Amino acid sequence: MPLEWDEVVPGLSPTDFNIYNALERIEKKSDLFKPVLGKGFDMEKALKKLETIA
Repeated sequence: MPLEWDEVVPGLSPTDFNIYNALERIEKKSDLFKPVLGKGFDMEKALKKLETIA
């Protein structure tokens, strides 16, 4: 889970961010990978492409 620097604090645990709270985090923060990947990508479009392959 990508974090912002201000979220890296003493006591931070890897279990603070998990599959159960990921969607809520994405809704709050938007595209979490945008700073890493540049302009980001269309997740819905990627999932639709994946469905056609599978």
